[in-house]
Amino acid sequence: MNKNYTIEELISDKSFKSFVLQSNPEDVAKWQSIIHDQPHQKEIFEEAQLIVAHLKIETPNIDPNAPAAIWEKINQNIEVHQPSKTRKLIYWTSIAASLLLLIYLGINTLFYNTTFYTAQGQTQLVSLPDNSTVLLNSESSISFNKRNWNLDRRVDLSGEAYFNVAKGSDFTVDSKQGSTKVLGTTFTVYARQENYIVRCYTGKVSVQVNKNDNILLPGEMYSTFYNNAKTTFDTAAQSQWMNGFFRFDNMPVEEVFAEMERQYKVNIEIPEHLKHMKYTGFFERNDLEKALSNVCWPLNLQYVIHGNRVTIKNVDE
Repeated sequence: MNKNYTIEELISDKSFKSFVLQSNPEDVAKWQSIIHDQPHQKEIFEEAQLIVAHLKIETPNIDPNAPAAIWEKINQNIEVHQPSKTRKLIYWTSIAASLLLLIYLGINTLFYNTTFYTAQGQTQLVSLPDNSTVLLNSESSISFNKRNWNLDRRVDLSGEAYFNVAKGSDFTVDSKQGSTKVLGTTFTVYARQENYIVRCYTGKVSVQVNKNDNILLPGEMYSTFYNNAKTTFDTAAQSQWMNGFFRFDNMPVEEVFAEMERQYKVNIEIPEHLKHMKYTGFFERNDLEKALSNVCWPLNLQYVIHGNRVTIKNVDE
């Protein structure tokens, strides 16, 4: 039978502290198993982990009896001072107590967030604490909490990335457009503006958008471009952006040129009435003029390059 833990028990348990600080692989494996089997105590485990993590920070040596003595002194002062002074004492005492609680409870976990960002024309391979990897496409970012990773494998994504997830507990990718959850698999997430695309390459992926769940198997994708529905895709072709080869299937040309801007560090101007034309094809990340020609020629468009600015218009204009 699973045991119901209290925070006090956890923060005083040597093996739990070893798990939080990752100082003993056996303790890490032990507590990962316990936490996985007791999801109803997730909040207890998380709070205990935060407390242990923050207690690791060096602090001045304090007499264990000091807090009680301080409060006793405060109570004595409250009893002997005049009302006006008492109010001041209570005011400053409450501020001091609040500050101590903020430090103790670890409200500043924000400082443990790690963020990676790629600029135009860049990609970056990021290694996560569990050896999962993330390949960021241009103008993309991820952030995650290293301290809390053992309890909650979760990253925030803006842009596009390819994930290779190590097996373990739930792994979640959050963005403003939706949430994707897996156990151990390879998949990509595209989250830009209001657009959201998730492609599953191996394993199984759960996609949640507007409280609606969609389960994807290898070769299946979810896309807002296809009326928020599932469809299939070529796993070999669609993964080629990682090697500088960008393929599109019935995609609005505005999105195609936006990707080209990210890869070539240019600004592409396209008239409003042309933005929703659909393009099926590809371009490569090694020759701007060739890339423009690949997209413009089948759509009867023409381009003019002015330094790092490109103007698109209809051939007949």
